[in-house]
Order: sequence, then C-alpha cells, then structure tokens
Amino acid sequence: MGAYSMVIKIDEKELNKIFEELENAQETIWKCYSRLKELGVVEFCKKEAVSGN
Repeated sequence: MGAYSMVIKIDEKELNKIFEELENAQETIWKCYSRLKELGVVEFCKKEAVSGN
C-alpha cells in the first residue's frame, strides 16, 4: 500500500490571535457562570460516582 503524508502550515501570528480569542472567550464564559451562580440559577457541585451495576 502507498504511504501518505500531510503537512499543515499555520501562520504563527494568526494562531496566537486564535488562542488569545479562545482565552478571552473562556474568561467571558466563566464570568457568565459566576453571574448565574450569584442569581441562584446555576449550582456547581462535584460529579457523583457512577455505579458499576
């Protein structure tokens, strides 16, 4: 069978911009979660263990 190879080239500046946008989005999401928690709409709790039954 033939061997295949793939190379992906990404502009580093564009990649850094994307990661910065993702970081900003994450901060916005957590701020919104915090506001919802303060309003009593969202409650954070530990995940319950799943039974092996």
